[in-house]
Amino acid sequence: AQFYRQARRDLPGLDAAFERGDFQTLTGWLRDKIHRVGRRRTAGQLIQDVTGEPLSARPYIEYLETKFAGIYRLG
Repeated sequence: AQFYRQARRDLPGLDAAFERGDFQTLTGWLRDKIHRVGRRRTAGQLIQDVTGEPLSARPYIEYLETKFAGIYRLG
């Protein structure tokens, strides 16, 4: 969730690309930011390098709140 949040920040048209069935935009971002350097860093270092923040559950919690708020009438 933390990587995806950063990808959406870095690639403003990402949702529109998905709607068109274009996943190459995200694939290129993943290749550049994560796959190319992933084995040379710990998970914590990679998260920090890519997102500028330490590993956090907050992005996942925000995703879940957004996804389920309407369904279950939360908040």
